[in-house]
Amino acid sequence: MSAQLGSLPRPEEFDTVAKAVQALVDAHGILPVTAVAERAGKRATRAAGFAATLQRVLNYDQAEVLTLTDNGRSLRLDVPLLRRQFRIGTTDGART
Repeated sequence: MSAQLGSLPRPEEFDTVAKAVQALVDAHGILPVTAVAERAGKRATRAAGFAATLQRVLNYDQAEVLTLTDNGRSLRLDVPLLRRQFRIGTTDGART
């Protein structure tokens, strides 16, 4: 994930992304875009841009880990796909 964070046009802290992901996990995978931004410490007025940044970080290798739903008003996190893509919960952390 650090490679994705490093390639962003506007740098984002790992902790900010982690807070957003945790908010979505806690909400069973779906939250309004503004709620995700606020829980990550961002202003609601920047929610759309922050959502796009999260998608750039999480949706690599053409995997749709994070998608916009409800006409762009909500974010949906595919938690099982997130775990596979980033090898969360594995002992070696290596990607296959």
